[in-house]
Amino acid sequence: MLGAFGKSSSKHHQGKSFWSTHSGARLTLIPVSIIILAAWLTMRSATDGVTVRVRDSRPVAGHPTNQMTFSTGLHRRPINPPPPYFINDAFRRVGYVGGTAKQVSRLLERDTAVMAPYDTVVDIGAFDGVDYTVPAYKLGYIVYTFEPDPQNRNRLLSSIHGEGWKEGSDYTLIVPTASTTIADIRAQVDQVLKVQQHRKHIFVIGAGCGGERATFALTKSEELAEVVPIQQGTVLDPSARTVEIVPLQGIIPDDAMIYILKVDVQGHEKAVFDGSGGRPLFDRVRSLALEFWPEGLHSRGSDPVAVLERIYAEYGMTCYDMGFHEKYIPANRDGEIGAYVRFLLGIPRSLDILGGWEDLVCM
Repeated sequence: MLGAFGKSSSKHHQGKSFWSTHSGARLTLIPVSIIILAAWLTMRSATDGVTVRVRDSRPVAGHPTNQMTFSTGLHRRPINPPPPYFINDAFRRVGYVGGTAKQVSRLLERDTAVMAPYDTVVDIGAFDGVDYTVPAYKLGYIVYTFEPDPQNRNRLLSSIHGEGWKEGSDYTLIVPTASTTIADIRAQVDQVLKVQQHRKHIFVIGAGCGGERATFALTKSEELAEVVPIQQGTVLDPSARTVEIVPLQGIIPDDAMIYILKVDVQGHEKAVFDGSGGRPLFDRVRSLALEFWPEGLHSRGSDPVAVLERIYAEYGMTCYDMGFHEKYIPANRDGEIGAYVRFLLGIPRSLDILGGWEDLVCM
């Protein structure tokens, strides 16, 4: 679920991942190190892309990679490119389809079961669900999927039905109306979890995430982009004249341990965070997958630097630049967050129709 600016949720990236920028580096090493490096590069070139997954413990600040930092009082905190220990793990993958680099973002591709103690995945802005919702359910997670646009929701349901999954046993569709309260949604969630004995299940929630419960009346389809992001290239279903907004707090059970909280909302991150419940929720989140688009944040009235500072200072997370856009975000980009944001804001439309943006993973 993205903004109405022409970019697909299953993003197409031209070129290889961040790590390919290092394959031509000239190093002077002892012979054993050269052998090890050559072996690593051989294995790297044989893959279809980079596969990474966040660690169980949150990395400490100051990892010796190219850092992006900002100042908070006397402290400087990093956003790093993905460090070497992410390689050959399974959080996110860049594969190649028909000569085009396509992000498939398969959750925990090499995992065969739920990563205890985590039992939940939250997919905010699901679009068709193939990046997070479907693979998470296959692995056994309880999935909370938010998609307000009826057209995109139909895509999501088509993906679910394409797997042979059935309403009731595999998923529950909850489409709030103006009179639906958060307590109503939570009661339905709790009842399903009880019947399912807290086994894997998908909750498809036909609403956007925001700071508070709200109903927005629309006069024309284009207004949806100002209220809640939709998949680019589509318009709001003409029959849908309102958009429901719900906060995460009160819907996600207090005992849910969240493996991935994915937020792809094209500049509405502040509203999502405002309605999340803050640190009590994020203390139960292993990793935050975030599309970082400074221009989109500015257009919604948010400060991109403040959004990142909130993730660090309030949620206690460290973020990593996944390096999917090496064509215009070089490995040696500026190391300070403010400068990084300014750099992305300065990316010309000739390089990316949206301006500069990048995927981050924070934990």
